[in-house]
Amino acid sequence: RQPEMSGLYFDFTKPSRPAGPRKAGFWYSEDEPHFPKPVEGSGKGQDKKMMLRALARAEGQAQARHYKGWSQCRICGEYNGTITHSLNGWEWPEGYRHYIEKHDVAVDPGFARSLLKI
Repeated sequence: RQPEMSGLYFDFTKPSRPAGPRKAGFWYSEDEPHFPKPVEGSGKGQDKKMMLRALARAEGQAQARHYKGWSQCRICGEYNGTITHSLNGWEWPEGYRHYIEKHDVAVDPGFARSLLKI
């Protein structure tokens, strides 16, 4: 874990990021204001087909956790999943595919690098 600066001294009591898996594709809501808002069209220039193929491979290997109730797209309101996937220290919702495919939302760079290694 990386220390954070506190005044003139390093503070080793604060983790550099929250414990647990890194999260990709989780978006801002009133209940989770710490997540970013998805930006439609922000993925222009990324190879969408390659990302979707890599995501499909990862989802085939990932551990899936099913939830009661549906998640709704923060852009168009479409219902887009009840599953959260976990693999290689990352966690992402089933609906991440929808954001990439339908709204051309940029894939988290760290998550993209992890996907391309699978």
